Amino acid sequence: MVEEVGCVLHPGGFALTRRAIELCSLFPGNRVLDVGCGAGASVAYLRRVFGLAAVGVDRSRAALARGRGQGLNVPIGQGSGECLPIASSSVDVVLAECSCSIMARRGEALAEFHRVLAPGGRLVVSDLYARNPVASCDFPRSASGCLSGLMTREELALELERHGFSLTAWEDHSRALKEFMIRAILEHGSFSSFWELQGGHRQEAAQVQRELKRARPGYFLLVARKTAMQRDTRRPPQ
Repeated sequence: MVEEVGCVLHPGGFALTRRAIELCSLFPGNRVLDVGCGAGASVAYLRRVFGLAAVGVDRSRAALARGRGQGLNVPIGQGSGECLPIASSSVDVVLAECSCSIMARRGEALAEFHRVLAPGGRLVVSDLYARNPVASCDFPRSASGCLSGLMTREELALELERHGFSLTAWEDHSRALKEFMIRAILEHGSFSSFWELQGGHRQEAAQVQRELKRARPGYFLLVARKTAMQRDTRRPPQ
């Protein structure tokens, strides 16, 4: 999602970030890693408002440079969710705001989140999910990863469990997604214009809208606690 200095433009904005902190009962000095931090607006917010030892990583050099150029003097650096430049068991919370769904290798990212979290640490994710199964949906190839990677709540819970996490909180914030989309369309004049800005092709906008109606995407906030990784009980091939 697009991010500007001092303002995150993911559904729910800073209000949803604040809610995440409330669910985790964090204290000043707790260590937070924001994965997919963009220019670093959430990192700055967490440090300024809550006194958290927040740092961020993002794979986009341009986003990181934009944050530095706009005066966000916060500890952010380049890195991907699938290969975090962070020591093992070194953070209390991993935060992924509208970033987990666009990671090409989500399983590897979840394994990395598990690695860097201290024992009992929390993973906080806010992102899109499918309120209807999407097996039959046909998004165009240029569709944003957050659409092509849509999962149901049940699928998300199973994937978290497979990677050593226990779901402790789930909240639906689909109204925030609806409000975000309305503002975006009003700002850009049409869904086609908004879609083109996100890197899609204007002529595919109608198809995307059709598939969105079928998938009925919603927006969630979840908290999951780090537990022991599940062991693979399958016997190796003879």
